[in-house]
Amino acid sequence: MAKVPKKESKWRIAWAIAAGYAFIGLCIILTDWIFGFFVPAVRAGREMPSYYYPIIIVTDSIYTFGGGYLCAIVARTANRYAAIGLMIFGELMGLASTVALWYTVPHLYSVALMMLYPPLVWTGAWLRVRRVPVKPVMVRASSV
Repeated sequence: MAKVPKKESKWRIAWAIAAGYAFIGLCIILTDWIFGFFVPAVRAGREMPSYYYPIIIVTDSIYTFGGGYLCAIVARTANRYAAIGLMIFGELMGLASTVALWYTVPHLYSVALMMLYPPLVWTGAWLRVRRVPVKPVMVRASSV
């Protein structure tokens, strides 16, 4: 009897996308909270210091890489579809954020995050698959 690899469900892919995006969002919120605790200008909501945006770009890039990695862990064998879904969802949310904050934050900051997001998610997912190859769960094929 032949064995065929088990196909991951669409729910697992959706869960992987949600888990990756939630990880990124929670880390970003935590970073903003820490900045608000240590930098009075951030807490007061005034104009941000000049070093704020470069630091945030670096930390957001690390979190995005981690979100892609987590997405691949949760998705198992469907890691490519989940990573592509995370990239599409993240870019749509980033575009909405860019439009909403266009006159509030520097344009270079928004554009840099939009350009860095897809390759960082893909690299995180790729590293997970490269480090620990995902073996599909085998099921018996029914003979008809």
